[in-house]
Amino acid sequence: PFPTLYWLCNPAISRAVADLERRGYVKVLKERMNLTPRDSTLFLKSHEQYANERWNSLSEKDKSLLMDVDDNPSIQRMRNMIECSGIAGADYLSQKQDDGSFCASFKCLHAHYAHFRSGCSQDDDPYETDNTVYNPV
Repeated sequence: PFPTLYWLCNPAISRAVADLERRGYVKVLKERMNLTPRDSTLFLKSHEQYANERWNSLSEKDKSLLMDVDDNPSIQRMRNMIECSGIAGADYLSQKQDDGSFCASFKCLHAHYAHFRSGCSQDDDPYETDNTVYNPV
């Protein structure tokens, strides 16, 4: 599957998120994530969930095709993208710092909000209802 699993289909919501991006809200979120360890941890968790959801959306046959071709660099890159990239295809693993902290990066606020609105994983909500990350949206 394409890196993006969830899309905003409501034009009004999509315009509202675009307006937040135009007003610099991505920078505000990034600063909040990098200053608040709890929010940073939840943000990382959302990327991990997204990668798991993407991988689990594949059939067993598709997973097998991606796992059994270790000598093909194109297939290896595709498997890595599907299995290890976060929301909007972000390489969230490279954003982990040496000290274990996480340097948050927003590739696309639309994709993050769509993931939030999708309900995320049924097991665990990394956005938590008391988390202020998406309240302005």
